Amino acid sequence: MINLGKLVEDLKQMGYNEANAQARLCQDIILLGISKSRLMKNVTVKGGVVMRSLSKDIRRATQDLDIDFLRYSISDDSVRNFIESLSLEEGLHIEITKPIIELRHKDYRGKRYTFA
Repeated sequence: MINLGKLVEDLKQMGYNEANAQARLCQDIILLGISKSRLMKNVTVKGGVVMRSLSKDIRRATQDLDIDFLRYSISDDSVRNFIESLSLEEGLHIEITKPIIELRHKDYRGKRYTFA
């Protein structure tokens, strides 16, 4: 079983504050789950997580995870199925914790899900 508290402390030793260390750990867990998922080819990661990874700059820490689905529906049921398909470490569980928000930007439509 992984020790999440120790992993957060390790990230804080690298320079992350508490909130960003927790967010980074959650992002890393989800990214690992995506990489082991049968749907990994249906996901593109974008935004701050990519910029942080490319630049290796802690100042680029972000507390969200922006993903696009490729050839995969963004219906609420499909996203729930996607979350359930993630290959997470034993004992870890992700669930939607707030109402789903419909996003309508100039050049795309999407949804905001809040997880815990």
